[in-house]
Amino acid sequence: MSVSQYPSRVTQGEDGAYRWSYDMDMYKNHYLLNVLLKVFGIIGLFCVGMMLFLFAQGHGLTLRIALIILACYAGLMGLVAGGYYLAALLMHGGYHLQFCMTEDEISLVRGELGRRVMDAAALLTSPANAAAASGVTRFKEVRGMKEHREYDAFNLRTLYGGNQIWVPEQDYEFVRDYVLSRIPVRP
Repeated sequence: MSVSQYPSRVTQGEDGAYRWSYDMDMYKNHYLLNVLLKVFGIIGLFCVGMMLFLFAQGHGLTLRIALIILACYAGLMGLVAGGYYLAALLMHGGYHLQFCMTEDEISLVRGELGRRVMDAAALLTSPANAAAASGVTRFKEVRGMKEHREYDAFNLRTLYGGNQIWVPEQDYEFVRDYVLSRIPVRP
């Protein structure tokens, strides 16, 4: 698909699908950074807890060891933030996203490079991540939606993961309401 098929505003095409693009300023919109810090933070805290527990079981836990473990955790968080800002620098501060929304699904449309990177990452992880890495979210599989209006985003949660959707501020309510009207009501 050409860039002209993904305008900066949500537009319905002749095929009935809605398409749009979103240019995220990675220095101002910290939603991705927050997600990365949360995910790696939880994983890191689990590892810190396990290491402290194991050292305590062996009666080798000292203040010095605890501080070293916590310093490693702080270093991990620094690497995550540093990696994000390095990516922002390499991408000239912008992350260009393209979306397509039909009656049944919403999808992130990746360029060739993005598609290759996500396919490789999915192969290294699991089949469940491969489904999420596809960038396609079928409305019938959505178990919940969380809005992040301040970031022009909302998160669609499914059984196997979730996808973030970014929408131009002017079209946010339209897309949100369109998606909400197609998500099954779950008890």
